[in-house]
Amino acid sequence: MTELGFPGNLVSADWLQQHLQNDNLVVLDASWHLPAKERNGREEWESMRIPSAGFFDYHDEIKDHDTDLPHMFPEEELFAESVRNLGVNDDNLVVVYDANSMFSSPRAWWMFRAMGHERVAVLDGGLQAWQEAGHPVETERVNDPDKGNFMAEKNERFINSEDVMSRLSCEDTRILDARSDDRYAAGRMPGAKNLPYAELLQDGKMKSVEELKRIFLSAVDGRKQLLCSCGSGVTACVLALGAERAGFENVVVYDGSWTEWGAKGAGFPIEGAAD
Repeated sequence: MTELGFPGNLVSADWLQQHLQNDNLVVLDASWHLPAKERNGREEWESMRIPSAGFFDYHDEIKDHDTDLPHMFPEEELFAESVRNLGVNDDNLVVVYDANSMFSSPRAWWMFRAMGHERVAVLDGGLQAWQEAGHPVETERVNDPDKGNFMAEKNERFINSEDVMSRLSCEDTRILDARSDDRYAAGRMPGAKNLPYAELLQDGKMKSVEELKRIFLSAVDGRKQLLCSCGSGVTACVLALGAERAGFENVVVYDGSWTEWGAKGAGFPIEGAAD
């Protein structure tokens, strides 16, 4: 097996192309689209993908099946078995991407890290950047990979509503809401500051580290602990990726996000037009 060093949490299309044949690399398509888009990530992956990429389905498969909330973080056993079936080993470098720039792949990146796997990166700009760089795609049927040996060990990168409640009064915690301005204005957790995830991107790629530092330093008001939220726990992970690139270390994602919090009712305070 060829040694492959860790390139950091973000890789370019050219870097991925240069290392695509490395047998220590696993590439996964983590595309998920909002229902209004009327697109199916798995069907699109089946018809066209980065060569050798598997499909990481956190919306229908690699999720908590015991809740009505969408694509919630699963238990260790389900996650480990699912990614073993995708051919992932404990020592692999995993690169995740999606077909909508960088909308859904950071969620997969955060899930791997929340299961103890640090050797995972996001493809900057996703499938679009790959194709714009002139790199080939694969369209024929995908062969099932050899089963991997991945072992999961869940940590606390995802938190639940009770954890959020306990942090509302913490003076060193800044809640960042990745939703659009209008959705944020309609209702939010107390003290949450709006930082639409798209503000971290330019032409579908993550902005420079220097620009990300400027954005986050302005948003956090000197606070060191970041709690990222959104509609259903997807684009909050874009904020988590940007925050880490900006140098923040104490970052968590509220898994249920507004889908859960807004439906909780009495005892779960909200601000905005919905209060």
